[in-house]
Amino acid sequence: MGILKKTGEISPQTMAPSSRQKLLRWHLWCAMGAGGLFVFVALTGALLAFRTELEPRVSPQIWSVSPGQSRMPLDEIARRSKAAYPQGKLDFVRIFGEPAMPVLCQFKDKMLVYIDPYTGAWGGTRERDAGLFGTVEYLHNLMFVGPFACALA
Repeated sequence: MGILKKTGEISPQTMAPSSRQKLLRWHLWCAMGAGGLFVFVALTGALLAFRTELEPRVSPQIWSVSPGQSRMPLDEIARRSKAAYPQGKLDFVRIFGEPAMPVLCQFKDKMLVYIDPYTGAWGGTRERDAGLFGTVEYLHNLMFVGPFACALA
């Protein structure tokens, strides 16, 4: 293959030119593939980083409420979310700082229920992994690769 120098390195001049070209071409395509993967993960991660800000623009019918005088108690919002999705077990309730945002109730099975914090009206129900951002998260986590994705992460 090549002659070892005192440092233990193989001199490029001692490697056969055809072997060196094959190695460099293989290295180039591996680097291009890895670089493409990194760019893909970075772009989908950037979308996910702004999910809270972008999701109301993508699904305004679920995310818009009319601010009222006062908000309902959290216990009442939790009760109404359980009434909207009785088969689930409530995991957590997320309250957003903006007055025109609904209260998000997530259940253990990743079902989301949107409740108007002023009227208690049901705004919608969907799976956490559904919709545009569910697809982006699926792609970002490389779930389409299968069990191999765990080794990559």
